Amino acid sequence: MYIQAKKVVLLMLSSLILLTSISLVGAAEGTTATSGDRYLVRNGLSEAVIIWWSTSANGPDVPSFAAAELKSYAGKISGAQVPIRKGQLVSASGQTLNAISSGIAIVTGTEANTYLQTPAGTDVSVPIDWFSQANTALTGAKEDSFSIQTVGSKVILAGSNDRGTLYSSYELLERLGVKFYAPNFESYNGNSEFVPSLPSITIADLNVKEEPSLKYRRKYVEEGWSHTSENLPQLLDWMAKNKLNILAYPTDYIHLGIVKYDSWRTQLVPELKKRGLVLEAGGHGFDSFLQPSKYKNAHPEWFVSGYNVFDVANDAAVTAYINEVVDYLSDRPEIRIFDAWPPDSATWPPSAVQRYGSIANAYAAVINKLDDAVQAQLPGVRIEAIAYQSHIDPPSPAYAFHPTVLIDFAPIDRSHAEPIYGPTYPANTYYVNLINNWRSTFTGDLAIYEYYRRYSFHSLPIVMPTLIGLEVPYYQSLGISGLGIYSEPGDWLTFEITHLIAAQKSWDVTLNTQLFVDDYVKARFGQASAADVSAYLVIVENTGRNLFDRFRGNYGDLNAVSSARTNYIQAKTKLTQAAANAPLHSSSAFILQRLLWNINYAISDTEITYYSLTNNPVKLQQAKLATKTSVDTHKFNGIITQSLWTLNRYQGNATRNNTLWIYDLYRNN
Repeated sequence: MYIQAKKVVLLMLSSLILLTSISLVGAAEGTTATSGDRYLVRNGLSEAVIIWWSTSANGPDVPSFAAAELKSYAGKISGAQVPIRKGQLVSASGQTLNAISSGIAIVTGTEANTYLQTPAGTDVSVPIDWFSQANTALTGAKEDSFSIQTVGSKVILAGSNDRGTLYSSYELLERLGVKFYAPNFESYNGNSEFVPSLPSITIADLNVKEEPSLKYRRKYVEEGWSHTSENLPQLLDWMAKNKLNILAYPTDYIHLGIVKYDSWRTQLVPELKKRGLVLEAGGHGFDSFLQPSKYKNAHPEWFVSGYNVFDVANDAAVTAYINEVVDYLSDRPEIRIFDAWPPDSATWPPSAVQRYGSIANAYAAVINKLDDAVQAQLPGVRIEAIAYQSHIDPPSPAYAFHPTVLIDFAPIDRSHAEPIYGPTYPANTYYVNLINNWRSTFTGDLAIYEYYRRYSFHSLPIVMPTLIGLEVPYYQSLGISGLGIYSEPGDWLTFEITHLIAAQKSWDVTLNTQLFVDDYVKARFGQASAADVSAYLVIVENTGRNLFDRFRGNYGDLNAVSSARTNYIQAKTKLTQAAANAPLHSSSAFILQRLLWNINYAISDTEITYYSLTNNPVKLQQAKLATKTSVDTHKFNGIITQSLWTLNRYQGNATRNNTLWIYDLYRNN
């Protein structure tokens, strides 16, 4: 497959970054990589012009931004300022483009001079036939697909939608040797990306077409301990560069008024718009809309004491809930997917089962009524339901979800010790059987809400690239069309490889995971440190997957805890050796130092349980103090997210209500 061939070539580019120029290589099967004479930049001087155009109903934001990104990174690579012009399509024959609504032409050589004579700010004429091949290539392609082709002295970039056009620009930059490792969070101190420094940039023959494997490629904010107005735009930037397309932000996480979409709406909307990213909002729970504080006095019958789900058997209550949701969405037209989820750990009043026969049926009945109302009043907005805990089963045929509803399947207590299709763990078998049941009874889109980076890991280095690499293709084989995981900036560096692999496999399930990891390690840490970092990743993956063979970890088993402690000490040795081989003050040295801080935290954190199980109170207190010191010292270094999950390891008694101060700590840092 040419996509896979492209990935192999891309992964080899790290060995070329010391050359004085980079030639882009062809990705299509049968295309020979040749040294092209299309100079984007020659000896520090621009020899090209970037022309963008758009006929999109969504406006010019995305293709204009894509052109600006190409200009920006060309400048970072070479120091040259490649000019940009806005284009207007012209056709002498009446030809139209039915598969693309935006595109970019990089015109090089003497042909560029024609367009440079037009003053900046004035539209230039772009012959429509420049994009004929791209239009043909993308006819019938999936949403977000893109094409990169060379036509004479030009490089033509286009997408099946505007977001695809942006993806094509980032793909081209990756082929120039740029690597988008992580969001540009403050904790990275400028070490989130790699940009080669070269005097010349040439572009060889290209014929590339890519289509996404999964339709819904998400990042969830969820508990949102360390998200701020500063780092959310940085997260969106990385998402687009790694071909993710959806940010899921809670309307009001578990109705605490802390992690609340409206708090960040002003910052998020323009950043989403210029990248064409989709906003998904909602989440847990119903009570953020049908609020007892607003309705209980007038309608006490809508709320049943001892249950956190309102009386869904009461039609008036359901109507009030739907009206609240529709009003909310009407006032926020940027929301394209709404997560209509019950409260977390939902408890349903007996009337739900009495009327509908099961909780799953009751939930589906509410969601279908909401979907009817939204489809009628807000066409284009998608309702999402979550298959989770008390309502993880498909409803009976009489209450089947509308196919317009998106279902997110959440296997919360699955085991990570082996792939979900493995034979050893009954919980995994249970979930696979359920997915197959959903797929056989539900005709709409089914996505996976995965836990590859979960809060119960409390920032331990539980990274699992091998597991992710095995599971994402398997999920797709079951008919799954989406994947999402959590995205805390506070420990992003610890889980950097997890975020990268999840994104890359969501885009292309055929990607060779081991080849990607090998290239990542060499490029990120240097050849001298690569072997030790690779060994570290193997140790921590095996350790983490064994320790978390269950939801909250196997912390009651002394053998499991003792083994984890021993392995983390061994992992520290590998990181210490890698750091000793890293050039002083280099980017690799920076990252390795932080991974060492994290592994020290992992050792002391694990020793809390180890010394508790071995009944050594003196050592136990020392381990708790060491863990607390690590959290206090490094909570802003990108390796530990301070939360109730970390506090409970060394302090105990941490609850939602007595840890709300942590949100202000991150937001005011």
